[in-house]
Amino acid sequence: MPYIETVTNQVVTPATAEVLKSQLGDAITLIGKTESWLQLSFRDAATMYFNGQTVPQVYARVALLGSAGTGAYEKMTARMCEIYSEQLGVPPESVYIQYEEARVWGWNSSNF
Repeated sequence: MPYIETVTNQVVTPATAEVLKSQLGDAITLIGKTESWLQLSFRDAATMYFNGQTVPQVYARVALLGSAGTGAYEKMTARMCEIYSEQLGVPPESVYIQYEEARVWGWNSSNF
């Protein structure tokens, strides 16, 4: 079950959230996961500073069970930056993505 948390100082409308959901659902296949297990969260209009300024920005955290190769992460990062640029107007140089690889993931009262 991968999880993508998106924190941004931009406003995410319900319509934009739907587009992000769809596009991130497609993108998750780049790291060998599927949308059927993908969980997403969006925290918008956050107070965020980069270099002391409130420029449009995104911090995203991608957590997954297991791992993916470096090449897969490179493709995922490029695609996520493209998505956030297109949908939120955040340039790639203001997008930070953290990847977390879990050895154990709990779900439905047990663990994988």
